[in-house]
Formats: sequence, structure tokens, C-alpha cells
Amino acid sequence: MNRVIEIQSDGYYLSAERGFMVVEKKGEDEARKIPLTDIGVLILSGGGCGISTNLVIRLIEAGTGIVLCGANYHPAALIHPVEGHHAQTGRIRQQIDASLPLQKRLWQSLVQAKIRHQAEVLSRWAGRDEGLTELARRVGSGDPDNKEAQAARRYWPVLFGTKFRRDPKTGGINALLNYGYAVIRAQMARSVAACGLHPALGLHHQNDTNPFCLVDDLMEPFRPVIDHCVRTIVNGKKDTPAELTPDLKRQLAGVLSCLLKGKDDIAIVPTHILRLSQSLAQSLTAKQDSLIFPASILPEASGEDDADDA
Repeated sequence: MNRVIEIQSDGYYLSAERGFMVVEKKGEDEARKIPLTDIGVLILSGGGCGISTNLVIRLIEAGTGIVLCGANYHPAALIHPVEGHHAQTGRIRQQIDASLPLQKRLWQSLVQAKIRHQAEVLSRWAGRDEGLTELARRVGSGDPDNKEAQAARRYWPVLFGTKFRRDPKTGGINALLNYGYAVIRAQMARSVAACGLHPALGLHHQNDTNPFCLVDDLMEPFRPVIDHCVRTIVNGKKDTPAELTPDLKRQLAGVLSCLLKGKDDIAIVPTHILRLSQSLAQSLTAKQDSLIFPASILPEASGEDDADDA
């Protein structure tokens, strides 16, 4: 299991040396070294840190996801490799040539999986699914009735209270969600690249200013695992955490080490994320929906903490 490394303070400089990422801080004599092959995701949230071009190239070659965070830990940029899978050109051509009915059918499956997982989270915390299981069954091709938004209107008030509004620009619970989603987004971008898919060619998201439309499509069914983690963090507390502490970040990044049920096995979250990306590539080749999702989004267990911060 690769680690999530975050640089959250100013004054750090990151470079590469003989297979290691070297983390140095101004005024400190001792540098920290981390094997490049151990790093799954690198998050840069400190505004005054620097990184060498050589290190960026080495991380990309190792398949590491690199996230640059803006305000409230909302991803400002993801660094994506130009070269990836051996069949990358063919895969991209299949993405471009995919028929509209196929794209709509794939998006339907993604929305259905997301709503099913939201229903599972609500059942865990509220003892009821607010009709989301049935709503998932009624999602049509391309989700023309926007069942995704209908589910959200039922989901958020029950999970976090009637006063909660999902707004990435605000703090508190929203900041926790932003950070967790950034971790999932980086892992998804990594798997998309590994499968030779182009992240800008989305199935549903088509924003001209978003170079990661496909990543945002595919991560939708995995958002509820972060929602569940955040609900666990705030459960029983009178006040929402005012700021993201290193411990809270560690808990959120630790979601990647959680074990989720698959159809025939139990595997960590990155394995399920890679399976979904691979199944999309297979669906584009076969020109039919064969997407693979976790059977359950609620963690069976988790391994040791895999997040580090500086």
C-alpha cells in the first residue's frame, strides 16, 4: 500500500536523490528521505514550499498522483503524465469514438452505484436509506431526470443535519470532505493514467476548463466512503472541527487503506479504483457497459496509517 504524503507548511523544498524524495526545511540540518516507490499520492497544501522539476518527473514515472491544493483543500491542479499505458493512443481513440448511447449508459451505472452507496451510508448512520435504494433503480440512461441531485437533497440533511449545505468554498465539514475527495481524486487520476485513458475525455462532465472530467466521472461512486469517514470523525461531537489538523488529515488519507467488499473478494480502496478504470477501458473496447464497482462502500477494516505530513 503506497503512502499519502502531504507538505502542509511553508519553507520545505522537495528534490530527488537516488530513488528517494528528499524533504528539506529551511533552518533544519537533517533532511527526511522517502523511497519514491512508496509514495502513492503527494499533496502540496503549503503555499511556500518548493519542488524540483527532476522530482516531479521521477514521481510521474513512478505513477504517483500529485495534487496542488487551493483554498479549503479544494484541488487546484493534478499533475498527469503525458505517456502512460502501452495502448494509450488506441484507448484515447476509443474514448473519442464512444457513441453517445454508450456514454449515457456508463454514466447511468456510475450514478446508480453512487446512490446505492449513499443509501448504504445512510442506513449505517440513520437506520434508513431515505428511499435512495429505490431511487437508484429508477436512474435512466444518462440520468435525464437528475436523480443524482434528487438523492443529494435527501442525503446531506440526514447525514450531517438539516443546516448543512455542501459548499466546497466553506470550512468545517466541507473542508474535511474537500480534503478526502482530493485524496480519492488523485488516486483515480493515477489509475486512469495507468489504464491509458485520457482524463479530459469525460462521459458526463464536459467542462472545457476541467482537464480531469473523466476522473470526476469515475470518482463519484467512491465519494460516499469519504462521507462515511467524515461522519465518523464528527460523530458525537458538539462542535465541528475548526481546522484540519494533521491527525484529521491522516484519518481521511487513511481511507485508501480501507478494505471494501468486492464481488468475490475484499480489497483496499485503490484496488477497487483501478478495477473501475480497467472495466471502463474494457467497456469502451467491447462497446457495452461492464463497469465493476465495490459491492459495499462501508470499510471492512483498515491497515496501518499510510499518511504522513510535514
